[in-house]
Amino acid sequence: MADAEQIKRVAYETGKTTNTIRRWAKQGCDLNNPASINVFLQGNKLRQNPNTIRKPKKDNPPPAGVPAIEPEPEPDLNTIELGPIGKRGAAAALARLEEIEERASARLMRAIEHGNAFQVKAAQEFYLRSSETLRRLDLAVETERRNAEEQVPKKQAEAISLHIAEWLRIAFAQFLSSESRSLMGIKDLGEFKLYAVERFKGILHMAVKTSLQTNSPIPPWAAAQVIEAWNVPTNL
Repeated sequence: MADAEQIKRVAYETGKTTNTIRRWAKQGCDLNNPASINVFLQGNKLRQNPNTIRKPKKDNPPPAGVPAIEPEPEPDLNTIELGPIGKRGAAAALARLEEIEERASARLMRAIEHGNAFQVKAAQEFYLRSSETLRRLDLAVETERRNAEEQVPKKQAEAISLHIAEWLRIAFAQFLSSESRSLMGIKDLGEFKLYAVERFKGILHMAVKTSLQTNSPIPPWAAAQVIEAWNVPTNL
């Protein structure tokens, strides 16, 4: 069983109450092992707000034999020399954040290798914050690109291609069914081509227009491109 002085020391170092440390000890926490303490500390943190970092109370003096923790001076951001401004825009911000997240991950791995429980805690919290921010920004940039029509999901492109190919096949089958006899009576090659193209344009337009009212439609914007490619003067 841990003694009272040891419980006080761990409570001061972790920012927890002595009752909490006493309960940890009863649950199997080795108060002489920083890694064991960190396991209980992380388990408690997951039940709290991940953005909240508990610190030792200023009015709670350290137990005997434990040096007082001197607060670090607040940095003066106005005196920090900043590097040159790089590329602007969401893509550049995403690249910078990716670099921060990568370094945070490396820093966390180094802290785990050294085995300092409190360094591991600090590195882990920073890594989680940076990775979550990266995830949100990455999602926002991807959404914006799709809204700007710079990206189309592969499944959507495959479905549209299938629908266009299917309705082109239907249009050609209708063309052969309705125009074969008339085409066979045309002997002049130039007249044959002109008649065939003009008749197929009309049938293609009707096939694409009909597709918009079925369960496998060609999207209106894609249908408009098909009509434009065949130089059909009518609107959908």
